[in-house]
Amino acid sequence: MNIPQYQTEELIEVLEPFQQDLLKNILAEHTEEEALEIWMHVVGPEHTKSFGGEGIKDYLKHFKTEFDLLILGDEKYSNVIKEFNEHKQVTKFFVVSSLSAALASSLGIAAGVVAPLIVLALGALGKLGLNAYRESIREKYGK
Repeated sequence: MNIPQYQTEELIEVLEPFQQDLLKNILAEHTEEEALEIWMHVVGPEHTKSFGGEGIKDYLKHFKTEFDLLILGDEKYSNVIKEFNEHKQVTKFFVVSSLSAALASSLGIAAGVVAPLIVLALGALGKLGLNAYRESIREKYGK
């Protein structure tokens, strides 16, 4: 998947105004990685613990796993990656919406809920670089 490198500040612009405001406030004092967890506490599934697992932590762990698999080009996402790579020019809106839709399906939640997480994850990835990020997670997934 050929994802252009963006800064978090650029990607935030594609979100709804209320999401932009919340993320900007969080990022004023936290890293993207910290903001992922904070975001889940702000808008996440508060009452899932009673059904087993650890609620927010489980959702965040599942999101990170699915995001990593998508970035690594896992077979599960082959159609998404193929469609994404067919576009010659991609905008930040296209990147965020495409990845949000792909992960929303796997996570069982709306793409609009996933979009801020995608923005934060891509922002963190942008600081490291796509290839460096892939190398850092490749061993974890045996890919």
